[in-house]
Amino acid sequence: MKIKAKVKAGGLQRCETFVAEKRVVDTHRCQCMRRGLALVVVLALLLTVSSAQAGLTSIGPFQGSLSETWESRANHMTPSFHLEPNPTTIMGGSASIANRWMAIYQNPSSNANFFIGVPSVSAKVSDGVKAMAVGNSNQTATITFDAPVSDFGAYWGSGSSSNGATVTFFDEVHVQIGQPQSFSYTRHGGFGGDGGLDWHGWSSTTGIKSLTFAGDYMAIDGLQANLTPEPATLSLLGMGAVGLLRHRKRK
Repeated sequence: MKIKAKVKAGGLQRCETFVAEKRVVDTHRCQCMRRGLALVVVLALLLTVSSAQAGLTSIGPFQGSLSETWESRANHMTPSFHLEPNPTTIMGGSASIANRWMAIYQNPSSNANFFIGVPSVSAKVSDGVKAMAVGNSNQTATITFDAPVSDFGAYWGSGSSSNGATVTFFDEVHVQIGQPQSFSYTRHGGFGGDGGLDWHGWSSTTGIKSLTFAGDYMAIDGLQANLTPEPATLSLLGMGAVGLLRHRKRK
């Protein structure tokens, strides 16, 4: 009986020891999870600050790895008047553009031109014979990329009485990159211009996932973009956080 009692006591002691050790392990895991979560939150905040302070630099015309010239699309009068689908896939399926008033105009054309300014003048194109119009006042169009890009530019026109448009860039978590980029346009009919389109392009230190451009009766052609050459910052930070968390768990 004494031997059985000792065995039972020993088993009970081992059981208590196991439970105590499990509590220590569980407590350690919880602490690691809390620290890992805190690290992810801090990294996310740092990424937000980084995007807000990211640099946008104006750049000249370039030939990008992604482009859109509109040439393969029917103009808005073929076979009869129509607008483009909202949204519309562009750049070979690598991006989309969204606005309810989008139409493909053609210059020269007998009936598919796009007139800007008062008095009006027919908007030109940057290449070929076709370009995209956003045919109404006070409009905002959105371009969204499937993967972040580092550079973006296009040829632009506007019928705005305030003579310009504003482009705003956003990163992968829709944090604004830098400040909105406004530019003037003085080649429409109201300025006695010829309707030619002007180039405006930018390079970003943070990957551009989407952008908006806002104005009145806008024209856009010859879009160019370069894919970001390295993995997005958020992915790198996330992998680093996971790796650090695993390292702590092993300890």
